[in-house]
Amino acid sequence: MYGKPLISSEIGTGTTFINVANETGLVVPPGNPHELRAAMRYLWENPDIASEMGRNARLRYLKCFTATQMASSYGRLYERVLDDAHA
Repeated sequence: MYGKPLISSEIGTGTTFINVANETGLVVPPGNPHELRAAMRYLWENPDIASEMGRNARLRYLKCFTATQMASSYGRLYERVLDDAHA
């Protein structure tokens, strides 16, 4: 949302759907502080890459996660469910 690169862990909750590895940020193993530190250092030491990931994150937010987009997605899902129920 704010145009910043993300660092996340895949914990089975969809985080890698939000944060696409090496596109919108970095994904590290859960519970691994060394990998987290390495990811933070990588973004700090590579500001051009961090800026690009941040731009990509902002674009992904605008495409998928604004209130308007989320409401539209839910509306389409409900329509499909209702169509299937009547089929």
